[in-house]
Amino acid sequence: MSTVPVAATYLAGDGARGVEIGSVLIALALLVGYGIEARRRGTLSIPALCAIAGLGIFWQEFYADWGAYLLWSPSFHMMPWKSTLWTTPDKPWFVIFSYPVFMWSAFAAMLWLTRAATRRFPSAPPLLVCLLTAGPALFAINLAFEAVSVAYAGQWSYVDVIGPALSTAKGQQPVLYPGIPFGLFGGVTCYLILQQDSAGRPRFERLLRPDRFPPGWKREALRALSWLLVWNASYWLLLCTPVIAIRELFGQASALVP
Repeated sequence: MSTVPVAATYLAGDGARGVEIGSVLIALALLVGYGIEARRRGTLSIPALCAIAGLGIFWQEFYADWGAYLLWSPSFHMMPWKSTLWTTPDKPWFVIFSYPVFMWSAFAAMLWLTRAATRRFPSAPPLLVCLLTAGPALFAINLAFEAVSVAYAGQWSYVDVIGPALSTAKGQQPVLYPGIPFGLFGGVTCYLILQQDSAGRPRFERLLRPDRFPPGWKREALRALSWLLVWNASYWLLLCTPVIAIRELFGQASALVP
């Protein structure tokens, strides 16, 4: 592990207010837009469900943060939820709104790439296609996003890093880890979404048997709940579990992210 320079622990948080306001506005725009679409069509679209599922996993961010030694800038407005087992001590409110926005946009690109690759290589195993397209895509999107947020804006930093890192006076950003398990989450989740029935719906939606209800809000609520369950399981097992386990087994104590 490499330790972040002391100077970089005083995070500047450049643009923190813009991030907070922008996240809220875009999330509200998604809510209104997809709400109108669902009312018109009588059903939730895949992009809308990606946004809903993204919102539903925001709370796991703080467990992944602890495992990765992530330290937030105090420039953000923080939740009253302080240190608990396996969570980072500070938890910005804007994460609630940024998660549906990030996952909605990232999965739109990932699903497009995966479908294009499937058309190009129709005989390739679907899981392999997803792991080799969606996984690296999410890895790259996240790396670029953090290059701006961490290295140049100081909105958060990683106190300890496994593997290579990009370090500036404003923060330290890991290059490979935890980006690799994050990409694994993306690849596996895209695969689950693209395993669809004849109606074009992911097969995991059958978990709660939404078709026992006629078209309407009860059926769509069960569909959304199945997405929330599957995304939470995927995120916890593929990202949070390994980063928590690796820190518990091999990590060092940290005064900044205890």
